[in-house]
Amino acid sequence: MLQTKAVRIEQDLLGEKEIPYDAYYGIQTMRAAENFPMFPWHFPRGVGLPRHRN
Repeated sequence: MLQTKAVRIEQDLLGEKEIPYDAYYGIQTMRAAENFPMFPWHFPRGVGLPRHRN
């Protein structure tokens, strides 16, 4: 059986775009990710953790 991915359609001045239904971001973030693919979508684990020094 073919499974379809749940998406929502968002619209801005540049047109419409499909965004994953469960995503917390919108069309502007999706367009930025397409224009600047060098940034990873995941957040590095070590960022924001306190450093322990002996």
